Amino acid sequence: MLERKAHEALKGQYAAIVSEQRHYNSILEAFQMQTFLEAYELWETVTEDKPLAALLADPTLAQIKSNNEEKAKKSKVKSLMQNAVADTVIYKIMACKTAKEVECARNEILRMQTSKERLAS
Repeated sequence: MLERKAHEALKGQYAAIVSEQRHYNSILEAFQMQTFLEAYELWETVTEDKPLAALLADPTLAQIKSNNEEKAKKSKVKSLMQNAVADTVIYKIMACKTAKEVECARNEILRMQTSKERLAS
């Protein structure tokens, strides 16, 4: 009986340590993602989430180029963010259309995981 109680106590302590480690890892991942995107001047794309400006009826070459660059930047950020998350998270963020949606969904998933783990311990 005493062994069982000791086992349960150790199991609870282990669960708490794992939960804390996951929470720490998720904070670290978010920080690393932000730093990485800032280094490539892409973080603003996540935080501002501006819609693409519609091209006028007769756009100039510069306007077309700028529009294409913005489209590419949005796709690049979304791709980088998707590749940086765990497989368990990717399925939950596949439906996101913008980098901002990916970031919000990712943060929500991490919050839910942390809450579940804390309730379990």
